Amino acid sequence: MVLSQQWKSDHHPSPGIANGHLLRNTAIPSLLFSYCYTHPLPPFDIRRCIRLRDDNKLAGSAHSTEERQSMNTNELPHGYRPIAEAPLYAINLSAIVICIETGLPAKPNVEGYVRLTVDGKQIRRSVNAILARAFPAELLAAITLPGEQWLTCPNFTDYKVSTLARVWSAKKAILLAPGTGTTGYPAVCLPLAGSFPSIPVHILVANAFLGPCPEGMHVKHIDRDRANAALSNLRHAFPPRIDPSAAVALHLSGASVRATAQALGCEKKAVYRALRAKGFKSGATGRPQGAA
Repeated sequence: MVLSQQWKSDHHPSPGIANGHLLRNTAIPSLLFSYCYTHPLPPFDIRRCIRLRDDNKLAGSAHSTEERQSMNTNELPHGYRPIAEAPLYAINLSAIVICIETGLPAKPNVEGYVRLTVDGKQIRRSVNAILARAFPAELLAAITLPGEQWLTCPNFTDYKVSTLARVWSAKKAILLAPGTGTTGYPAVCLPLAGSFPSIPVHILVANAFLGPCPEGMHVKHIDRDRANAALSNLRHAFPPRIDPSAAVALHLSGASVRATAQALGCEKKAVYRALRAKGFKSGATGRPQGAA
């Protein structure tokens, strides 16, 4: 570029510019000042910047909830499955929850709960509950013993019972520990109509594998062991009918109700029923006493 050496101070008082041409010895800062002076910047609009930021945020969130779900599901690490209620997270059989976008784990708290972000809001979920929904068959297979079979409990769809009298919570992925009440039958508390009644385990096993109990029959323990609620020890049978005279004779000879029941091959309640039919009444000790 040919620079002019002509100088006209009367028409061009500003140094560095002469007839639209740059002078050879002009300093760079003076040129920048002249350009900025002749080309002012537009006024800064903070409201327009905020509006553009919000539009970009909305576009990004819409992309993450619709297109990014299917895209990230195909890019899951081996062994991970997406969480249904939080599609941007995944979990594996080791109960490790990760964010699909970043690959970073979501650490649970001491109580076993983890915080997940869904549509800009945080939700709190149990890791065991998430694991049970993601891997229902795998978790049940991991605790199944050889020869053991499982069926869903009638009237309790969130629970399964096995042929070995074990009760599995499909919602929480845990085995329920049965307790023994005054009846001596192992029982578990299950939710039913807003309450938690105690259901004997042998009733759950019989209803699931043997079907509803016919009218006039009951579930009988073959070996008379109430603690053994396995399917192989249960069957539908009619209540035992004993000779009331034999029950009275054994009772008058000093035999206890348990010994009388064992001798007659029946349960204690059958002995109580026979003694009451003969005019005996239950005393404070629980043993029927004669009342001529």
